[in-house]
Amino acid sequence: RVIRKENINLVHAHTRVTQFLAFLLSKTMGIPYVSTFHGFYRPHLARRVIPCLGDLSIAVSMAVAEHLVEDFNLDRKNLRIIYNSVNIDSDYPTGTVTVIPDRNILHEHPHAWTEDYSYLKGNPTIGIIARLSEEKGHLLLFLAFKDLVKVYPEARLLVVGTGREERRLRSWVNKENLAKQIIFLGNVTELKSLFKILDISVLPSTFEGLGFSILEAQANNVPVVASAIGGIVEIIKDRDTGILVGPSNSGEIYRGIRLLLEDDKLRERIIINARKQVEERFSLEGMVSQVESVYKELMSNFK
Repeated sequence: RVIRKENINLVHAHTRVTQFLAFLLSKTMGIPYVSTFHGFYRPHLARRVIPCLGDLSIAVSMAVAEHLVEDFNLDRKNLRIIYNSVNIDSDYPTGTVTVIPDRNILHEHPHAWTEDYSYLKGNPTIGIIARLSEEKGHLLLFLAFKDLVKVYPEARLLVVGTGREERRLRSWVNKENLAKQIIFLGNVTELKSLFKILDISVLPSTFEGLGFSILEAQANNVPVVASAIGGIVEIIKDRDTGILVGPSNSGEIYRGIRLLLEDDKLRERIIINARKQVEERFSLEGMVSQVESVYKELMSNFK
């Protein structure tokens, strides 16, 4: 009813449920359908039988594109690669959910509801921005941070995000007596304010479609240490726009963090190069233009 009332003549879906719905609507109403795939997907029977591929499909990285071709037999001629982007000139929040600080933080710092995170500043301050799920590699970073505090006793690790691994991760932190230094912030709206106090952002994923938090950090002049896997290697060149480390290797994460903390020239070069790359390759305007081109291409085929 909404499609008819609003005279909608193209549907674009981004998640499994909406892809299935858009697929059905496209078939029953004869309107074109675009599907964007943001990561890697388990090739289970239901997705293989009904992959819900669009008339044209968008992958957010070359790694995701190859995954779709190899695991779901997506025809390359119907596939377009459009990287996610960040709006580096915007003053609007880059997150999506209001910050809900940990109750212990609120007890010790009643002003934690504000967008000023300076009260959390450590020496140094490390951050990880990712949902709390196993593939994001939080525990690998925690192990590296455990070694880091032996050298930097005043270091802090700020954990942004929520997810199914939260209870297990909190339990580990408490067991290791690191609760005052590894701080769970929950979901944060105003990431720009948080980036102002971060010295390094880390994404130690064991698999990753792209790594949007990397682009956000680069746009905000925060150097990144990340796993050399999936789409991450498409946005980070080692020791040029970030530090790449071996996946599932806490020792390499530790060494990567130490390298950025102790080599000021390397750090500055990475910050400058990464920011320039975001401006040139991952701008919001560029992404919008590419998506519009997909719409126009698809609509012309349906005339």
